[in-house]
Amino acid sequence: MRIEIHVLQNFAPSNLNRDDTGSPKDAEFGGYRRARISSQCQKRAVRNYFNNHNLIPEANRATRTKRLLEHVHKRLEKPGRDESAINRAVTTALAAGGLKLAERNLTQYLLFLGEGEIARFVALVDKHFAALARGSEAASPEPAKKKSAKQEKAEAKIHSMEMDYYTAVDDINNDNPGADMIGTVEFNSACFYRYATLDVGELIGGYRDEKKSQPFGLQGDKELARTTVNAFLNAFIDAIPTGKQNSFAAHSKPSLVFAVVRDGPAVSLANAFVKPIAPRDGENLVEKSIQALDTYYGRLVAMYGEGGRKASAVCQIDGVKLQNLKDEVGSVEKLVATVTMPVFPAGGAA
Repeated sequence: MRIEIHVLQNFAPSNLNRDDTGSPKDAEFGGYRRARISSQCQKRAVRNYFNNHNLIPEANRATRTKRLLEHVHKRLEKPGRDESAINRAVTTALAAGGLKLAERNLTQYLLFLGEGEIARFVALVDKHFAALARGSEAASPEPAKKKSAKQEKAEAKIHSMEMDYYTAVDDINNDNPGADMIGTVEFNSACFYRYATLDVGELIGGYRDEKKSQPFGLQGDKELARTTVNAFLNAFIDAIPTGKQNSFAAHSKPSLVFAVVRDGPAVSLANAFVKPIAPRDGENLVEKSIQALDTYYGRLVAMYGEGGRKASAVCQIDGVKLQNLKDEVGSVEKLVATVTMPVFPAGGAA
């Protein structure tokens, strides 16, 4: 089974996710330039929410890093082991797994490793430390490739972009009044459609062969899967990217959350907004966005059917009359309970 979650969230002026020039990220969709928050940015906000709100046991959390050597170094420190020996041991072990360290002892790629995986790696290096510490010189760091020069960002922007001319005064500078810092920060304001799908079967996982040599997912741990699903749904709804939040404080809650459990293919509702929502004559942007999502979902179901829908729930702040988004509940708490119940029935299998 899969759980889909669809969110409409309107933000005041902000710069939640910046590109390489410091501008809010954007992308063309439906022939129009739109504000954008990348999936990587959203997933990082979710992971941080897990940690900050202790939704996942610490032993089951993961780390995304290129600094694996630095991360495990202290765990391998023992009397009689010098720093260079530890570095060689870890470098050799990584090279054996096809991972090389580049400049500044960073891995070539960002690794996403669970705490359990890191602990097993440390135990393996510790067990074979003497042999690994004699490692090959070929495992020494390679110089990183030079990046190409950044291209200048296009001057013309189709979507509305504003510039905030800002000044900052040094509070201690009493002798020379006036601004000590002058600059510009780009920002925008947009109503975002956010979407994620979670394959619960893949998450629970198990083994891909009878010999149990190819584990995947959570290797059949249904209780941990239940905890993870609840944590993910709550975090995806609540987590907000941290970009420029000290400047803009864009801490808006979602206006609508719609979740669906289905055993058919996942369905994004992004095409509800192929034509940008443009409120006129006092119309409400959020209300019109909700109406567009509701209308599109009705057309989708009319053409393709329910797509194996097992349960659904929707909650909203604005009180828009819904025709097609089914099973309105009063709160996020009830929504999460509604869509997790058929996936993890009491006393039953997922």
